[in-house]
Amino acid sequence: MPKFLQLLLATLIFFLPAATYSQFTFTTNNGTLTVTAYTGTSQNVVIPGMTNGYPVTCIGTNAFKNDNFTNIIIPEGITAIDDSAFYSTPLLGNLTLPNSLLTIGSSAFLNCWQMNSVTFGNSLTNIGSADDGRGVFFLTELTSVVIPNSVLTIGSYAFSIGNPSLTNVVIGTKVTTIGDNAFNSDTVLPNITIPNSVTSVGTSTFAFCGGLKNVTMGSGLASLGAEAFYYCSGLTNVVMLGGVTNWQDEVFYDCTSLQSVSLAEGTTTIGNDAFSGCSKLANCPIPNTVTYIGTNAFANTHLSSFNFPTNVGENIGDGAFSGTYFTNLIIPPSITDIGTGWFEDCQYLTNVYLSDGITSIGPDAFDGCGLISVSLPDTLTSIGQGAFAGCRFLASIVIPNSVTNIGIYAFNGCSTMISVTIPASITYLPDYTFYETPSLKWVYFGGNAPTLGGTNEFGSDEEYFDESQATIYYLPGTTGWSNSFDGRPTLLWNPQAQTSDGFFGVRTNRFGFNITGTSNVMFVVEACTNLAHPVWQSLGTYTLSGSPVYFSDAQWMNWPGRYYRFRSP
Repeated sequence: MPKFLQLLLATLIFFLPAATYSQFTFTTNNGTLTVTAYTGTSQNVVIPGMTNGYPVTCIGTNAFKNDNFTNIIIPEGITAIDDSAFYSTPLLGNLTLPNSLLTIGSSAFLNCWQMNSVTFGNSLTNIGSADDGRGVFFLTELTSVVIPNSVLTIGSYAFSIGNPSLTNVVIGTKVTTIGDNAFNSDTVLPNITIPNSVTSVGTSTFAFCGGLKNVTMGSGLASLGAEAFYYCSGLTNVVMLGGVTNWQDEVFYDCTSLQSVSLAEGTTTIGNDAFSGCSKLANCPIPNTVTYIGTNAFANTHLSSFNFPTNVGENIGDGAFSGTYFTNLIIPPSITDIGTGWFEDCQYLTNVYLSDGITSIGPDAFDGCGLISVSLPDTLTSIGQGAFAGCRFLASIVIPNSVTNIGIYAFNGCSTMISVTIPASITYLPDYTFYETPSLKWVYFGGNAPTLGGTNEFGSDEEYFDESQATIYYLPGTTGWSNSFDGRPTLLWNPQAQTSDGFFGVRTNRFGFNITGTSNVMFVVEACTNLAHPVWQSLGTYTLSGSPVYFSDAQWMNWPGRYYRFRSP
């Protein structure tokens, strides 16, 4: 605009009728006017649409900040409301925005705490963002929001925090992005439908919406931000129509009423704590495309079973399934290392099958589980610290010959454990390996006496074995044994079949033989018919008592050949 015209316009505005326009100040911009301040005292404010032939198109930053009027009429022709335009206008009530309005800036109506309704025009494209948490309608009393179909973006914090009466939100069908924290802490909002047009929902967008019960996410949704529904404690139903493949950290953290979630085919990532604390979540089928499951991803949920995706391998974070309701579990061959605390405190997990190929069980992996029995594979080499600690129903454990390392506290607190078999491959036992196992009676060593860590490997304090104490058994030909081991008495475990004492062979239609060895040694007699592929069958449990024990097999004629062996109970 030519300078002489700017001066003329300023003069005309200065001499406008005082009763009409002296309440406003303006600035000029390319032939249009921006309202910059209101100096009047009326409770009912009317912004002019034109002044001396120049259109008013913008309400500027802080234009009505801290004013005390109750009503305002914003004329058609206004295309922008700038940042903080009505900041802290506490008495402003119902608001109607013109159809000409295109954008609303950050904090535009922040702290308008008596505003209970807003009607948007049909040209609005952007509801502004706020990086500092003070969004467009932050701290208002809105009860209902209908976002028009013209809107493309709902900015960060737009309707967040301090809208305790917001019970209805309708999101327009052209919105593509809902920003971070946009509806954070709108505590009584019961339902939300995210239309098919939305492709991205930001971080913490609906976090702390405790009254939110039902969520439908449209078919276009591809990105759901971290903590999107964090601590939505009333959320019960989620319908996923879109293709979210990367579930971010804490996306449904502590949604304690959520019962079921369906993850889209093609899902690859489930983030840290994604569903942690969803204590009623019982149904969440995992697509086989998942390649990463984060730390505590399903911790403390109500899941009772789980099928491991083919390609997830060891890409599972610590505590991923801790505190779940698993009852039976199969760890597939695709997993070679069981991570730290994966199944910690799974109190209902009674049976677990560990496939051949597993080489290590990490610290606290099964700590506090309800395991009754577990069969360790012959590929296992390491049992981590506290791996089976607190498994109070685990009655016995046979450690395979492949294991070379056992961590501190590995079986600590297995209060009903009776029997343990430790192979020759274990040459060192760390502190507290079998501490607080008062029911332990029989410990069988397959090799030389191992070096001890020095502190209560078998809980030798009377505090833990005041009613029963373990006996240590060792094999002939091994070294380092004496009359006691870590304060426990020892016995040579040496049951032997006698083949030349006159009792070996068939007698009264039974095949049998005498067994001799150290007194008080217990053993099990087993039989099989094929040593190449043996399936051993228990035929009885016996105790040596100073004289030979006679064993006989009444079923010996049912097979062309049968093989026998002795093992520890």
